[in-house]
Amino acid sequence: MEQDSNLLLQQIKRTHTIVVWNHKIWECAADVYAKRDNGFKIAQIVLSAITTSGLVSVCVCEQFWVAIISTLISTGLLIINTFLKGKNYMALAGEYGKYARKYLSLRESYYSLIVDIIRGGLDATEIVRRRDELQKQLNELNSEAPRSFKRAVKLANKSLNTNHDSSFSQEELNQFLSLRYDNSTSI
Repeated sequence: MEQDSNLLLQQIKRTHTIVVWNHKIWECAADVYAKRDNGFKIAQIVLSAITTSGLVSVCVCEQFWVAIISTLISTGLLIINTFLKGKNYMALAGEYGKYARKYLSLRESYYSLIVDIIRGGLDATEIVRRRDELQKQLNELNSEAPRSFKRAVKLANKSLNTNHDSSFSQEELNQFLSLRYDNSTSI
């Protein structure tokens, strides 16, 4: 029975890691789309301001070269606006953020199951039941979630492996929770 629980624990830890990755990938995807939207909005504002200034200058100075530059900048603004007409990056950011939160909730459920297994309060039958329930939730979430993309995966990789996002030292946990744990206890 002990061996069964250990095998199940290893499988659940593996799936927990996958869920941690999925959460971070979708979180990074939401950030990518939010930054993209912000960048395009700033470009629109800047190009609009330059175009307006150029048109005012044409009226006041009557310089032909100012009119040409204003026309080119206005054309650039038209291209950006046309490109953005069919895109809603903030909606995409919201969609990916929604799934990031769903993966976060599932991640915490897996973590709770791991703690319960390590604590020894569950028999193999109960572990299998809870694992299967979580696996069903994960499969449903994976089937409905939007596809990931390379940039989000790269950012998640950097966040998890270089910046060690989603992991805490025992000292950090003690500080955040204002509790004193035995140094031998680790999460």
